Amino acid sequence: MQPKSDGGGYQRAGDQLQQHQQDSGTGTAWTFDGPTATDNSGTNVTISVLNTVTNTTGHCGSTFDATRTWQATDACGNSSSCSQKVTVVDTSAPVINCSNTNKTVEQGTAWTFDVPTATDNGGTNITISVLNTVTNTAGHWRQHL
Repeated sequence: MQPKSDGGGYQRAGDQLQQHQQDSGTGTAWTFDGPTATDNSGTNVTISVLNTVTNTTGHCGSTFDATRTWQATDACGNSSSCSQKVTVVDTSAPVINCSNTNKTVEQGTAWTFDVPTATDNGGTNITISVLNTVTNTAGHWRQHL
């Protein structure tokens, strides 16, 4: 009999092995959910880990996905397998800290904006960009020569 998908695990004739996919945010502890197995010839079913594969390709920062494959084997040597994929994602925006002190400078004096700092839970590869600069002269006195 062909396996039938149950949305994350598989069900086979006589043997059932169920497993589901889960997502985890970066910095959140997680573990694989161990599968359960039953057999029509009794309860002597052995579950073992076949492999665990970690993939960082196509992910950003310290995110990744990991896939673990288990196998259930009954006393007669019949086996069934399933896999669970855990995707570690970063959905938190970085925290940017701008100087909390506005500046007043003497006209004609050179000045610059204070550079902000930023932190992120997904790593240290953070880009800080200037989106715009607005000069407001309304309500300020200007000397006309």
